[in-house]
Formats: sequence, structure tokens, C-alpha cells
Amino acid sequence: MRVEHSPWRLPQLDRKRFRHADLMAALDEGLGRHAAADRSVAGASAEGRPIQRVVVGTGPTTVLAWSQMHGNEPAGTMALCDLLHFLAASTHDVAQRIRAAVTLVALPMLNPDGTERFRRQNAQGLDLNRDALSLAAPESRVLITHFEDHQPAFALSLHDQEPRKRVGSSRRRTAYSLSAPPPDLVSGSTGSAAQERAKRIFADIRRELERHADGRLTRYQAPHEPLAFCDNFQSRGTATLLFEAAAWDNDPEKQYLRMLHFRALAAALHSIATRSWERADPDDYGTLPENGDDPLFDVLIRDAMVCAAGVPPFRADVAIDYDDPLEFSAPTVADLGDLRQRDGALELDARGLFLHVDASALDNGSLLPGCAARLVARTGSEADSPAVWRIEDGPVTFEAGGSESEEPATHAGR
Repeated sequence: MRVEHSPWRLPQLDRKRFRHADLMAALDEGLGRHAAADRSVAGASAEGRPIQRVVVGTGPTTVLAWSQMHGNEPAGTMALCDLLHFLAASTHDVAQRIRAAVTLVALPMLNPDGTERFRRQNAQGLDLNRDALSLAAPESRVLITHFEDHQPAFALSLHDQEPRKRVGSSRRRTAYSLSAPPPDLVSGSTGSAAQERAKRIFADIRRELERHADGRLTRYQAPHEPLAFCDNFQSRGTATLLFEAAAWDNDPEKQYLRMLHFRALAAALHSIATRSWERADPDDYGTLPENGDDPLFDVLIRDAMVCAAGVPPFRADVAIDYDDPLEFSAPTVADLGDLRQRDGALELDARGLFLHVDASALDNGSLLPGCAARLVARTGSEADSPAVWRIEDGPVTFEAGGSESEEPATHAGR
């Protein structure tokens, strides 16, 4: 399958902190002139914002897709809107094949109130993906109503995951992760067969994504979560696929991740439309490296002589995490001490150097986890000795003599 993403990108969604109004404008541009797309209002959020529904295709196989059930996970909405644009407007044979075989019911922004705040929860403070049983949120009721009304054969759920996840036990950050959520294996459940179908589709998706993901495509393993929609849909016999965009080098606005989402979605629908998943080997999904449980620190300084006001110099490793690791904003101390069993996406060898701490960053004179990271590595213990590198707001800056560790990782986690 060869489908280019760039012709279908909607410019209203080129920054990750877009708003509900930007979604409306993108759908106006991408779908407004095309009869192949049926756009309507699926329901309303807790604060009354309209939740958009788009139906494309007239095929016998129904697929339900939703994105941004977490308001701070925007890459899926970007990609799903681009995909709807492609399916509604393109004469490409892939688009025609999908439209003929599939009826796609899409909810491209399930949580518009959370999107306005760029936070995970909705306006009530609820995590929609832990509301599948209580259905306390109106947005959750919209999703379950569409599931029950359409009885989809397949479900596609789009997310952004923690960008510090690693590929297996390596120091490489995951770029993109696939998950066939485990069903509740109670007596009579059809979830095992559904999960098997999801794994086979992921095998097709793997072939499409591997050449774009630079060895950073992983399999997300998790136990059954009874409060999550995906796990419940899998348990009820709908083959459910969970897509997680994570991190890419120099991609703070998640535009490369948007492209990966688009390709994954197009590959999934093509697999469903052509039924190629029936011939796929589920082991091609099962042999993907796991999404490592032990997250990477954004920066890990090894073997520094720490110089903080009021205490004698002491030797320690110092771990730094950014508030947003894709933007290198607001670095704080995540941990310090003997961190030899942990890894960083960027590791700095501070042997022979003195790590000077800005006194204003200290907590009652101590360098503690949670302190702002305003650090300068110098060649000596004196405050005016030559600087080698600095950590402040923004990426690490290197000066004369500065270098990364022998096995460097870029800031975004190569």
C-alpha cells in the first residue's frame, strides 16, 4: 500500500495545541465540498461543545474510530481528520477500495472540553478511558451509544502516549506503539477471537510503518483494564486496535507522529477492506519489541561532583526531566544519587567536572527532586571556572569541551 500523507494534511491542525474551533475549520475545509463524507453532530460535551461525527464509505464492514478522548493527545485527531479528507476527496484506488468495503464512523475529537484546556480529563475532571462502566461523562455516553448503535466489527482508538517510553530495554525512545488490548476472558467471551483479528491487522500495519519508524515501533503490553473502552469492546467481540504516538526527534508539534498515525490508519482500513489480515501472521505483531516499562529520564548526568551552596561538594548522578520533553521546557530534577541502574535519553558524562547549581533553584538549601534544574558543568569548583555545558530552559547547550556520552542519544530519544 502506497499512500502519501502530505497532500491530505489540513493546515488548521499544524500545531498540537489546537482548539475545538480549529477542528471545525479543518473539517469544513477537508469535507465541506465532498459528498462522500456525511458530517453531523454526535452529541455534546459536558460544557456543551458539539462532538463531531463523520461517516465515510458505504461498505458492509463497519469500523468505529475515535481520537482525543484525552484532550492533551492531539496527534490522532490531526491524522484522523487528514484520513477523512483523503477518503472523502481522493480518487486513489486505496481510497476507493476502502469506501466500497468499509463504513467508517469517526469521532475525531471525543473530548473537546479537555482539548480546550490541553489536559487529559474532561470538564468534569473525569478520565474518559476509565469511565466505560460508570458512563458518568456525556462524552462517554456518546461513544458507547455509537458502539451499540453501529455494532462495529472493528474499533480504532488513537492516543498519544508518555514520550519517555523506551524500545525494550534500549536507550531509544519509542516513536509509535501498537496494542491489541486483552479481553476479559470470562466464560463465553468472544474477546480472544477479536484480539486475534486485531493482532493480524497489526501485522499488516507493521509492514507499513517499519520503514518510517527507524526501529522505534513497539508493542504495548498491559493487563486487562476493566474500566477502559478498548478492553471492553475487545471483550464484546469487536476487534479493537489501540494506536499510541510517542516521540520523534525534533518534532515538538507532533507532525511526524501525525504522519505515522495517518499511515497506520490507512493501513488498518486497507487491511480490513481487502481482508488481507486473514492471511497475516499474528506473530509479526507479537515479535515487536515491547514498550519498555522503565521510562527514560530526559537527561541523565553521570558521575558529577555537585556544588551546591551550603553543603560540601558531593558525587552523584543527576536526572533531569522536562515539563514537556518535546519542547525542552521547564527542566526539573527528577532524581539524584546512585542512578547506575537507570538510563537517560540523553546521557552526559560529568567525570572530572563540577556541576554548579543555581542557588535560587534549591529547596531550603538542598537539591531535591522537583527543584528547577539550573545547572552549569564547569571544569573547576570555582564559580568562575570555564563552563562546559548548561541546563536551563531549552535544550542542553554545549560550550568549549562539551560532549555527550560515548553512546549518545539525541534529545528526542534516538
